[in-house]
Amino acid sequence: MRILHIVHQFLPDHVGGVEHYVRALALVQRRAGHEVSVFTPRGGDGTHLQHKTLDGLPITYAMIKAPSPMQRFGATFGQRFLAASLAQVVADVAPEVIHLHNLLGLPVRALAQSAREAPMVATLHDYGWVCANSQLITNYSQQVCDGPQFWLNCGRCGLARAGAGAAWPLAPLVAPLFAYRAAAIRVLAGRVAAWIAPTAFVADWHVAHGWPAGDVHVVSHGIEPPPSALEPSRPADQRGRHFAYVGGLSKQKGVHVLVEAFNSLPRGARLTVAGDETAFPAYCAELRRLAEHSGIEFVGRLEREEVWQLLSQVDALAVPSLWYETASLVVQEAFAVGTPVVAASHGALGERVRHEVDGLLVPPGDAPALQAALQRLLAEPALLHRLRAGIQPVVTMAQHAEQVEAIYQDVISNRNPNGRRTTAL
Repeated sequence: MRILHIVHQFLPDHVGGVEHYVRALALVQRRAGHEVSVFTPRGGDGTHLQHKTLDGLPITYAMIKAPSPMQRFGATFGQRFLAASLAQVVADVAPEVIHLHNLLGLPVRALAQSAREAPMVATLHDYGWVCANSQLITNYSQQVCDGPQFWLNCGRCGLARAGAGAAWPLAPLVAPLFAYRAAAIRVLAGRVAAWIAPTAFVADWHVAHGWPAGDVHVVSHGIEPPPSALEPSRPADQRGRHFAYVGGLSKQKGVHVLVEAFNSLPRGARLTVAGDETAFPAYCAELRRLAEHSGIEFVGRLEREEVWQLLSQVDALAVPSLWYETASLVVQEAFAVGTPVVAASHGALGERVRHEVDGLLVPPGDAPALQAALQRLLAEPALLHRLRAGIQPVVTMAQHAEQVEAIYQDVISNRNPNGRRTTAL
C-alpha cells in the first residue's frame, strides 16, 4: 500500500507528540512492507522542495519562508507554493491513501483537491478543524473554550493573538473571517473518508460539534517500546521523591501551576522540568522566576533516550495541562516504564489516568490541589506501590498500526468515485 502522511511540521526541526507519532507510525508501516512517505513544510526560501530520509523514511519538505502567526493563519485560505508542492508530491507518490495529521498553516483547498486523488484519513490530534487556535484555549482569558459562538469569540481571540486584545469591541468585524475559515474547512471535511480519534473524549467532542458518529473511529495511540536495556532506578526514601514534567513549555500546558504547587513541598523533593525553552522564551523565563524551591531543575529539550531514562528514574510524572489534551503520549510512555501520573482531570487525561488506580487526578489549574496530590506521594509510602501495581500494559505502535491499516483498507474498498463521503458534516 502506498501511504502519504501530511503533517504541518516535522522532525528534526520540530519535536513534539504529533511529530514523534507520525515518525513512529510511518516506520512501523514501512517495516510491514508498505511504501510510506511524509510531506511537510519547512523553513526555507519558498522556492523548492527538499527530499530527505529519516531512519530510511522518505520525507519531502516544502521549503517555505518562516511564516508569522498571521501568515500561518492566512495560509489556510491559500498558499501558492505549498499548494503546488502538495499537488506535485501527490502526483509523484500516487498514494492509495492519504493520512492527514494537522491543518495548521496548510491550504485547505489544496488538501481538498488531494482528497479527490486518494481517500483521506484524518487524525484528530487537536481541535483545529473547529478552533483556529487548535487547542480551545482563548488568547484573551486563557480559559477553555467550547467552540465558536457565532465566531464572535473567535474574532476576539484573533485580536488578542495579534496583540490587539484591547480592541475586543471590534470582534464582530473580524468574526466573518473565522466563519469563512470554517466554511472552507467544511469542504475539506466533507472529503475525509474516515476520522481517527485517539480517545473517546475527542470523538465525543467532535460528534457533539457535528461530526458523523459513524465516521469517527476511537483508536488509542500506540508508542514505541522503551529500550530493552532500560533499568528503572528510583529513590527508596520518600523524602527524596523525584517528580518530572516532560513536554511543551507553554502556558496552556500549565507548567506554572506545577511550579507553584511544587514550591510548597518540603526540602528534599525534586522536580525535573524537561522541554524546549526556545519556543516561548518569555514564558520559560517566567517559570524560572517562579521556581523558588531548590529542588526544581530545568534541563531543556531531551533526546528520546534521555526521555526514557528520566521517566524510568522518577517516582511520578506530572501533566498539569490547562487545555483539553487529546491523547498525551507522555502518559503512555510513563506507564510503559511503570511510572504513575498526576494529571489534570479534564479532557483525555481524565480518560488516560485512572484516579487512585494508576495515578491521581486533580482539577485543572488548581495549584493547592496539585500540591496536595504530590504531598500525598511524599507522605504515603504505600500509595506509589499501589499506583505502580495498577498500571496496565500500554498499546504498542505495532498494535496501533494494525488498527489504522484496517481503517485504510476500509476507506480504499469503499472509495466514492467523486472523493466525497455519503454523509456530510
